[in-house]
Amino acid sequence: MICPNCAAMGRRSDGVCYNCHQPFPSGLRRQTVMAWFAAAFALITLVAVILIVPIRSAADIGASLCVGTCLASATASAGALMGWILGTIICEH
Repeated sequence: MICPNCAAMGRRSDGVCYNCHQPFPSGLRRQTVMAWFAAAFALITLVAVILIVPIRSAADIGASLCVGTCLASATASAGALMGWILGTIICEH
């Protein structure tokens, strides 16, 4: 892992950085919260579009996947923003 204070390489199992002697952060990180929120928003949007659009043929499946992917990318960005805000509030790093 990389020390957030001095950027020295170390192992998480060490507990402290050998260079600056600061403890490594523990717990949830902001980047993890952002990734979870972005993935959850994208997945929910894609499933919602597939379930809402009536599927009668293979072309309908392709169209719903295309629309779902476009909407999922937009909602993933919104989810990442919300995850960043929440991660800033609840995470130490």
